[in-house]
Amino acid sequence: MGIEYATIEDGAKKAVNAVKKLAVDVKLPLFSSLSVNQSDFEMLAEMSVKNISTESNPRPMSKEDYMAVIENAFAGNL
Repeated sequence: MGIEYATIEDGAKKAVNAVKKLAVDVKLPLFSSLSVNQSDFEMLAEMSVKNISTESNPRPMSKEDYMAVIENAFAGNL
């Protein structure tokens, strides 16, 4: 990514900012702008836990973890 950083934390913050900029540059729609209702969040979290790719996540994810990701994405916090 060509990002210079002094510490791991600094590098992580700069990487997050670079990904956010990329999302804007490619006009990636916000999760909240999609046809998803908040009443569907629990179903989405359950489906995510059951998805085969969950097993290969570097960090174990529970339904509650997926709910937090979904809620934060919808609120624009990710």
